[in-house]
Amino acid sequence: MTDDSVEGCEIIVPQFKWTETHQLDSATVTWDYSQVLYDLTGKTNQAAFRGFGIKQVLFHGAKGSQSAKNPDLVEMTFSFAASRDAAGLVVGDINGIAKKAWEYLWVRYGLVPENPGGSTGGPGRLLKRPTSVHIERVYDGGDFSQLGIGN
Repeated sequence: MTDDSVEGCEIIVPQFKWTETHQLDSATVTWDYSQVLYDLTGKTNQAAFRGFGIKQVLFHGAKGSQSAKNPDLVEMTFSFAASRDAAGLVVGDINGIAKKAWEYLWVRYGLVPENPGGSTGGPGRLLKRPTSVHIERVYDGGDFSQLGIGN
């Protein structure tokens, strides 16, 4: 942060990414099922999934192909990422902030006197300081049981 602007940086947020490959009956993998996969892509889990809590897993999508060994099976690979909720976050003088894993946190800044009523009698220079913290839901939830791969 400088006197007249707020600068940011890119950080790595702890997350666990994984894929799972499942053999599904080709009668199950229909165009309707493809629509389910499409609709769940970019959604978070509405119920506990693979040991993670609600809204902690993000479905990145799936891809599949006919099994070379058995034409009655389709080999589907599902991609996920998991992240933990955060609590007790602090931004400037604002504390006690909590957010779900895939929510977006942003900060509003305002100009605050560096030395209100200081020894010189004036407020001194104006500095940007956090005035509020906002948490936004970025991803809607989805029913991962529709994937047909268990919880």
